[in-house]
Amino acid sequence: MHRTARILFAVVALLAALATHPPAPVAADEFPSLVAAAPDPVITNFGKVWSRTDSDQVRGERTFLWGPQPLLPVIDEPLAGAPGGRRAVLYWDKSRMEVNDPAAAQDQWYVTNGLLVSEMVSGRQQIGTNPDLYAERAPADIPFGDLVDPTGPTFASFRGRLADPPLAAGEPVAQALDRAGAVSPTDAGGVACETVVNETRHCIAAPFWAFLTSSGAVYDEGAVGSGALFDPIFYATGLPISEAYWITVQAGGQPARVLIQLFERRTLTYNPANSPDARVEMGNVGLQYYHWRYDALRPDEAPTGLDPAMRAGLNQVWEGGPAYRYLIDNLAGGRFQAIFQDLSEIGAYGAASQEHRALLLDSRLAGQDPKNLGAVLAHEAQHAYDFAAFGGDQSEDECYALEVRGFLVGAAIWQGWYGPNGKPEPANDFERAQNGLLAAARANPARFVQSIYNAYRDQCAGRGAGGPERLLTLQGLPAGIERQLPVQQTFDAVRVTVATVGEPALTAAGFDAGWPHPFPFPKH
Repeated sequence: MHRTARILFAVVALLAALATHPPAPVAADEFPSLVAAAPDPVITNFGKVWSRTDSDQVRGERTFLWGPQPLLPVIDEPLAGAPGGRRAVLYWDKSRMEVNDPAAAQDQWYVTNGLLVSEMVSGRQQIGTNPDLYAERAPADIPFGDLVDPTGPTFASFRGRLADPPLAAGEPVAQALDRAGAVSPTDAGGVACETVVNETRHCIAAPFWAFLTSSGAVYDEGAVGSGALFDPIFYATGLPISEAYWITVQAGGQPARVLIQLFERRTLTYNPANSPDARVEMGNVGLQYYHWRYDALRPDEAPTGLDPAMRAGLNQVWEGGPAYRYLIDNLAGGRFQAIFQDLSEIGAYGAASQEHRALLLDSRLAGQDPKNLGAVLAHEAQHAYDFAAFGGDQSEDECYALEVRGFLVGAAIWQGWYGPNGKPEPANDFERAQNGLLAAARANPARFVQSIYNAYRDQCAGRGAGGPERLLTLQGLPAGIERQLPVQQTFDAVRVTVATVGEPALTAAGFDAGWPHPFPFPKH
């Protein structure tokens, strides 16, 4: 499991909960929660909502309303006004489930799904239970087909179309939209407007109205039955925020002409070339929003929904010099996401997941000097690079070697910023810890490695046999790092440490007085 989920968090069996409502398509232990203490009602209700329409027992050939499995385990996101200022969320291909208050009544409104489409079109991320509390970001320049579609319309294309007047009921939907947001006449393909929604003054196209008012097999209260897929009608989608338009997108690398309509929470598409059960589908809004909000970026890339503090940390690594830019290049382009989480309960500053291709960074770093975040990002980005270059660690000894590589990179970039003595007058425990890390890496590689070994013994134990040599290489490390730090001596210390059995363990506290408790290491 460690190769696919290198995350040190309390395990909450998300898919075990799904499996009781009814069996889930994957094993329970494949999805540890990223929330250290996610309340059981949250996990259970996420499972109930998914199972109602998307479990194998009821879905049949019907299009997914959420998706086959979550994109990653449960995380939390900031939300002013929620208990603790955060809420648990779960990303799926089609949407994001969320619980604003774990202690609320567990009725049909206990789990909601976010206003993701509204946020991506406007560029405003909701950050509070008060709908007027939001963070300004850039509208999502993400296409509706393939994420790499260079010509199809994007969410940003709709920004100037939200106030378009509605078609009349029965009027043909004979309008097309291009990437620039320009509207032109087109063949309606036999599709007409069905009904105008008074609240937003937009007309829902007939295929979409038929879908929203359809019934089918559902799983409720432990039994399979028949019922409305959407109850109430706009529970999942929210209200329409645009008219329906024909667009040409790239899907699977091929052009496709589809009808699309934007709702507050979802997009609906109609493709007459599909089989009858799949002509109307939910767009992959959850996946698109996840990329918009969390994709790691290079400094020269246009703004997205990424937190500016996270971007500042990424920029620090890039600006650490050309030797470190491979780390950001490997993350960028949608390859890895960078997400702030509260990691204090697990004593960590960062985490890297090979399976989910995500980096988690402790929320406390967001309000500090961006170089602090940059140092942790460099460590975790080295793991991400090693996942790609080496397939991660494949034995207990390689686990230690992988950690040593991450800590060497973090120490080297810290020295590049502040010199061999570290940051003068460190302002907090983290900066003192980084100074201690650098001092130990420079002065006593054996003690440095032994302390890493002690700190990661529980995590690395039981990974199987195999020496560390494959990872004890300069390959994939910053160019010139061996001139900054005693890398070869450190590698030799790894060889000695992993080969020694029964040696008295050094305590992390004895490693260096600069390491604060309970965070002796910024673990991943």
